[in-house]
Amino acid sequence: MLQAVLPILLIGIILPIGLVVLLLWIDGSELSEAVDRGELFLAGGNAAFTGCLILLAARPDKAVGASISSMVVVIMVVLPCYVAWAHISTASARHAEYATSSALEGGVVAAAVGILLAAVLVLVAFFSRPNGSSPASDRLT
Repeated sequence: MLQAVLPILLIGIILPIGLVVLLLWIDGSELSEAVDRGELFLAGGNAAFTGCLILLAARPDKAVGASISSMVVVIMVVLPCYVAWAHISTASARHAEYATSSALEGGVVAAAVGILLAAVLVLVAFFSRPNGSSPASDRLT
């Protein structure tokens, strides 16, 4: 279970938000601006995508179902999160305005949905085995 949660935390949350905070700190900018540019959308998309990869890797016995579930999550959650992140991230270059408060609220919802879906995919991957065994015990036998 830890091998699934750790990548979601690192790739989904710490990487997108941490790198932006680091770059703002290096530039001497205000750290409170870290999530004003849509990094929470990126965190939600990365978390959901990482959950899909874990589901696909852990369930070779249900390859078709895992692939269909992953594609639905990618189309319904990951892609919209990345589109929103790209739209907000390029707003200043496109001279477009956006409401920071709306972006922050939408980003919190996207991050929560991405993390929730990643958790569900991990639970399905590791705890819905047909004979009650885990992937680790399958490798041992």
